[in-house]
Amino acid sequence: MNWVKRAIQPRLGSTTLWDPRTGRRQRGYVLRSDRSEEAGFAGEHEGLQAGPAMPAWSRATGLCRMVLGGPAQGKHLLVRTRRRLALKNLPRVSPSFDGLTRILYGAIPAKLLLTAIELKVFSHLTEPMSAESLARAIGAHPGNARLFLDALAANELLYKRDGRYRNTPVANAFLVEGRPTYLGDVLADDAEWMRPALEGLTALVKDGPPPSGGPSHSIPWPQEAEIRANEQRAGRAQQAAALISRLPEFPHMKKLLDLGGGAGLIGLAIVAAHPTVIGVVFDRPEVVKVSQRFIREYDLQERVTVIGGDFSQDPIGDGYDLVWTSYTLNFHRGNLDPIIRTIHAALNPGGVCVSFAESLTDERTKPTMMINSMLAVGLTGGDLMFDEGEIAQAMLRVGFRSVHSRAAEGSQPHGPVIIDIARK
Repeated sequence: MNWVKRAIQPRLGSTTLWDPRTGRRQRGYVLRSDRSEEAGFAGEHEGLQAGPAMPAWSRATGLCRMVLGGPAQGKHLLVRTRRRLALKNLPRVSPSFDGLTRILYGAIPAKLLLTAIELKVFSHLTEPMSAESLARAIGAHPGNARLFLDALAANELLYKRDGRYRNTPVANAFLVEGRPTYLGDVLADDAEWMRPALEGLTALVKDGPPPSGGPSHSIPWPQEAEIRANEQRAGRAQQAAALISRLPEFPHMKKLLDLGGGAGLIGLAIVAAHPTVIGVVFDRPEVVKVSQRFIREYDLQERVTVIGGDFSQDPIGDGYDLVWTSYTLNFHRGNLDPIIRTIHAALNPGGVCVSFAESLTDERTKPTMMINSMLAVGLTGGDLMFDEGEIAQAMLRVGFRSVHSRAAEGSQPHGPVIIDIARK
């Protein structure tokens, strides 16, 4: 505190200050004598004051207002206290914890997206609109609607310019109700799959899977086919058709099977890419009714038929030049060899089986998005994820003469996808 003595004491003098915590008196120095006076202390304690009252105290700045006795009687002083610190060496830290905060706050964008879908925000913002107008349209609080829209813009789901909001191209393509590629229902369905893990994660980790199982044990298949139809025509069907049409066998194909095809739009897209091939969509009896509706919608009744059944035990037909499976074998991981053997038997000599499925790497810790999206299924007793190479190995075991595997091109909704192309 020598700096205080040299700079201040010669001008304004000193006074005795009392520390209420120790009961000791310390000497302080008045720094200013107007109504915002400041004093410095010769003592080494925080909380020193010059009277019985200390109305305001800031631990962050070390400032407090007090009343002095003696020559400065009645003066309200702003006092700065100081103490000497014996500072130990701080730990050396090489990593940063910013990744932890990104994980923590990562839940917020998902909730923003689902809430915007629920409120039909994107259906209103195909053209620019102010926050006040949007609030009136959806029946929302104007101020909170603006904050909500700003957050959507921060997460690149909306543009904001001159106080008006509109959809980004992604939101326009996939989040506007009524469009054939609307995925709002798909995203809400995926969120419902994950809900058990998010809400009861501690109990699931400690107690294990519930007796009733989880989302993979009670799937309403027809509703799933309806919901997933837009997901198929939002890029998956087009991707599959482009992949198959590049196969050297494609020009000579006469008959194909979309196994576990759901709405059937992938099989329809492959058929539409070929001038004469005929197709079959195989799925549960209640699901192929959905397939038939889309066959009619795309006017392919003359070239595409359906077979209803359980392909793990029922005949799937024969005479195929191509069997396509897309996220189908995952539901039969424990019964994989018999199903692939059935596929092999259904193909003509020289026929091709193409599997489009996700798989895990790095001792089942990657890809991250896939691990996260399927965690609820695993924790509730389901096992839908293959190890890398598992499908290809099964194909070779049952008699396919060759298998070519590679990663699918382009980004995929749940992470990288492996394409296994097996030839009989």
